[in-house]
Amino acid sequence: MRIYKYAVIGGGVIGCSIAYFLARDGQDVLLLEKGSLADGSSSRCDGNLQVGDCASGIDTEFVMKSLALFPEVAADLADDIGYRPMDSMFVFETEEEIPVGRALVERKNADGCRMRLLSREEALALEPNLAEDLTGGILTYGDGIVNPMMLTIGLAKGAEKYGAAIRTGRAVTGISRTEDGLFILESPEETFYAENVVNAAGVWAPEIGKMAGLDIPIRPRQGQILVIEEADGFVGRTITEFGYIKTKQESSDFVRNVPEDMEKYGIAALVEPTEGGTLLVGSSRTFTGEDIRSDDRIISLMAQRICRFLPGMKKMNLIRTYCGLRPYTADHRAILSATPVPGFYIAAGHEGSGITLSLETGKVMMEYLTGKTLSLDLTPFRFDRFAGSGTGADDADDAAPDRDWKSAKAGSGGEA
Repeated sequence: MRIYKYAVIGGGVIGCSIAYFLARDGQDVLLLEKGSLADGSSSRCDGNLQVGDCASGIDTEFVMKSLALFPEVAADLADDIGYRPMDSMFVFETEEEIPVGRALVERKNADGCRMRLLSREEALALEPNLAEDLTGGILTYGDGIVNPMMLTIGLAKGAEKYGAAIRTGRAVTGISRTEDGLFILESPEETFYAENVVNAAGVWAPEIGKMAGLDIPIRPRQGQILVIEEADGFVGRTITEFGYIKTKQESSDFVRNVPEDMEKYGIAALVEPTEGGTLLVGSSRTFTGEDIRSDDRIISLMAQRICRFLPGMKKMNLIRTYCGLRPYTADHRAILSATPVPGFYIAAGHEGSGITLSLETGKVMMEYLTGKTLSLDLTPFRFDRFAGSGTGADDADDAAPDRDWKSAKAGSGGEA
């Protein structure tokens, strides 16, 4: 009977990153994916690597640490993952957004980011195709873009290079324990055994959690993306309306100048240039369960919104659309944590920042699992921050929590 030290469930970018960093550290790791690698959210998203749209403090630190890892990891992986460092721009639509943006820049600079305010003239000089009546913007240095699918597959292949076992087409359908505490992971094809399990199943993390007797408060939040014909040089960087931050964080810092239906569907303008020359356009935010069908109403609203900021796109052709599901938590933070079930961990809930946060997630989870000094304080990401986050299993009261269940600060680290 083959027993793995760590079994990671989920072959998206988060699971593959954890497997990569564990294997690179010399750990014995198995990755299980029910379909193909990058079969879910990691193949239905954009490739923005962006620090400006997250909250200040620990969330910004998380992003910055992850961004700093991309050059090193890109160089280590055998295949080109499409990584390019690139500054990015937020643009203001109204005068009311400027003071809110100024405060954001001050907070972010205090966090160690490099951001600066742009006047209307400066923004237009950098991006001449912007609407001339916009009121300015913010330039962020140190961002970038990457190909999400190639990143995910590259991390999996990198994990294999370092000795990880990758098993696709292996849906986990049941989780139980042996008398001596080993996890039994059932799939229709075969059975796997592991000392520790990491649930990195994204929007499907609650389904895996239930098998271990846990209620995981992650919901799928749909987002649609438009793919626009090749338009090399039309924009020189990712451009995002400043109101995107409001829709992502569900903040009330200011009122956007948009119709009610745009607020209803979380429509905010974002355009990303790809290596192939096409443009990816976002974004929307709706709760539709696991439905990933495109919605004509939302497509129309997204097209209207991006043309408000870049009028020249009215003449461009839409090639196709697609939808993905973001693993949403109520406080917009991932769960990176041990649980009341000894040996069972969660690394999910990154919402729309999974690609950006993937590398630091993999690194810090490796540190957490192996008892190393943590590169990020994981206290704000603990599972027990949610009410009712205990186990729902009948023997919950008898289960001793992991010794690192409460040990999540950078500079500490419990063993698995």
